[in-house]
Amino acid sequence: MATATTPEVTDLDSLRSLVAANYLGTVGALTIVILPGIVGVIADSLQLDPGQVGIVMSADIVTMALALGGTAFLIHKLNWRVLAVISLALLFLGTVASIGADTYESMILARFIAGIGEGIAVAVAFAIFGGTRNPDREFGVYLVVILSVAATILYFIPVILEMGGKSWVFALIAIITAINFFFVTWLPVSHGEDHPASAPDIRPLPYLLVALGLATVFFYFMAQGEAWAFMERIAAAAGLPGETIGAGLALSNVGGIAGALIAALVNIRFGRALPIVISAVISIAGLLVLLGEMNGLRFGLATILYLFAWNLTQPYFSGIMAELDPKGRVVVMMGAVQTAGLGLGPGIVGSMIQGEDFSVVSYFGIGLILVSLITVLSLLVIKHRQAYEQGHRPA
Repeated sequence: MATATTPEVTDLDSLRSLVAANYLGTVGALTIVILPGIVGVIADSLQLDPGQVGIVMSADIVTMALALGGTAFLIHKLNWRVLAVISLALLFLGTVASIGADTYESMILARFIAGIGEGIAVAVAFAIFGGTRNPDREFGVYLVVILSVAATILYFIPVILEMGGKSWVFALIAIITAINFFFVTWLPVSHGEDHPASAPDIRPLPYLLVALGLATVFFYFMAQGEAWAFMERIAAAAGLPGETIGAGLALSNVGGIAGALIAALVNIRFGRALPIVISAVISIAGLLVLLGEMNGLRFGLATILYLFAWNLTQPYFSGIMAELDPKGRVVVMMGAVQTAGLGLGPGIVGSMIQGEDFSVVSYFGIGLILVSLITVLSLLVIKHRQAYEQGHRPA
């Protein structure tokens, strides 16, 4: 029998659903958005070099990507609340294991476990956002939420480290994860019977557009991951004090919040190509700033520019991918691919860094951004041409 609570189970646009999805998605992607702080915590506590810490974080983020990818083509068939409980349990376990990890190998194992939980959590959140009436806006709001949390944590990481070292940092993440269990019942259990995802497949996926979209996401997020992971190391190598680095990383999220807010408010009023091109130019500018002689002002400017561009772009990428498949498979696969790019970036560039010369971070990132710009503009041109032809095709 239908009850008064039925809409809360299936309505992806309800306030309860969106609040729960934002919390779940924030916990799942928290490691990524506070990556510079986590890299510094792990590197200093275990005395790891850039190559080793890059591998540790790649183990976390690439595992997250694999979990996302494994969930992508089943997400429209599975119970999202069950998936959320599984994801939170694994993430909590991996985070607690990170507290006690005192070797390179044990930290890799701990982050591997956490990565599985992170991937499943983000898959559920992305499926919800992608199935809403306005995915560009909802992804933008999600970024505002997660960046606000990240700014707070990054600002206080130096203080937390002084009080209790890496154990306290991971304990805080474990507590945030545990609280999330109370919000699981707010999640919808599925898309709902009236959503296109519940209908049989009628049209095939536009594979060329999907391939271009996934390639765009992969290259762009590899650029973001390889630079974001080493922001803290670049500043530390320049001799900046921990308080300055923490403040710079926290303030950078103000830029990220501004980018996400613009995407959420402007939406697709001017299309998607223009904001994507603008954000690419700003992102490259941030990387160029990193090449100069580093001080607190330059570090803050570089990180603000970088996160502004990153979070201005992401909602538009998400909106493009959500439109390609109403079942939500492609937007979840996008999450897997972007996470893989974020995870592989630090591992690849970490092996290229010579001593304390981090210039390769900027050059490699600029190249990847230009490649991603070519692929996404090709996608939009082809998509526009196909829509034009279909609109003018004789009945």
